Amino acid sequence: MKKTLISLIIIFTCIATLRLQAQTLGDYTFNTGTDATKWIPLTGATNVCSIGDAGKSNILDIGFNFTFGENTYNKISINADGNIKFGEEQTGTSNYTVPFSSANANKNNPKINFLGCDGYMTDSGYVYVELTGIAPNRILVVEFATSTFVTASRASLLHWQVQLFEGSNDIQVVYGSSAPTIPPKIKRQVGMCINDSDIILVDSNHQMNYYSAGQDTATIDTFTWPDANRYYSFTAPVVTCPRPYNLRALEIYSTNATLTWDPMGTETQWDIYYSTSGASPTISTTPTNQVSSPYCTLTNLNPSTTYHVFVRANCGNETSPWTSYSFVTCCPPITQLPFTEDFDSHAGSTSGSS
Repeated sequence: MKKTLISLIIIFTCIATLRLQAQTLGDYTFNTGTDATKWIPLTGATNVCSIGDAGKSNILDIGFNFTFGENTYNKISINADGNIKFGEEQTGTSNYTVPFSSANANKNNPKINFLGCDGYMTDSGYVYVELTGIAPNRILVVEFATSTFVTASRASLLHWQVQLFEGSNDIQVVYGSSAPTIPPKIKRQVGMCINDSDIILVDSNHQMNYYSAGQDTATIDTFTWPDANRYYSFTAPVVTCPRPYNLRALEIYSTNATLTWDPMGTETQWDIYYSTSGASPTISTTPTNQVSSPYCTLTNLNPSTTYHVFVRANCGNETSPWTSYSFVTCCPPITQLPFTEDFDSHAGSTSGSS
């Protein structure tokens, strides 16, 4: 292979990968029962979802900032499969046979879905969205009247509401005053997820189950519609020492890197732990650094090495969960010229070029 003399100064761009860990859905408090007063009558709603198997809405305003998990959103989109997706990206209309399986839980998320199967929007079906109440205690109500994809059951509309509460960030699902039967061949997975490793599902016994991986088994499938006026309430956790978010690199060099993050509250102390192993620290792990400003410079690093950094808030009497970030240090600088690279250690092209 031809020897190549490099006489240029090459600037290598280091790529860092962000891995923010969210507040898990497993921290939500669950309550259920039957109560007809939980249903919120709508007065001025219009249908936001198009008709058919691929029916979906445009990107819609929530009307206030709503925190789901750890991230905060002000937009949603909705489809005929009962999916409510948070964020600026419009929901898709596929992957709903078992929406929280290992294959599908990471599709069209973060999401709330209490139809849990392949749905269909008939001519008489609708999805209404209405903002009710007075700030700072407003409620966004998403009301569904849709059916399953199975042709024989399309005339039987299924009614339920998903209610998002301003301020508390609580979620409530309320079913209508009638309880139609789902066709016997239909299996459903109902619940919500941040991603495919942070999932809440409600089973046929009206119990909440938390999963750290997508579910492929039938153990949480429900074959019938919940009883009339059934409600599921999910109370968001009160976090007194919130973890930092938006952990990122300001500068990365071959032997040092400067990181920064955004506090979630009034925290003024943070613990930092970093290593090359990638093993997550625990609550008892001894930090490698402690700082009183939301940034830290790591020194004496090795070139061309992957580092895993974990940062948590230290609130004195308690500490937050860790937030993580991974980056690769740059190649060592070229200190002697001319610099020669013969490329003999690299595989040749399969196309036959040298």
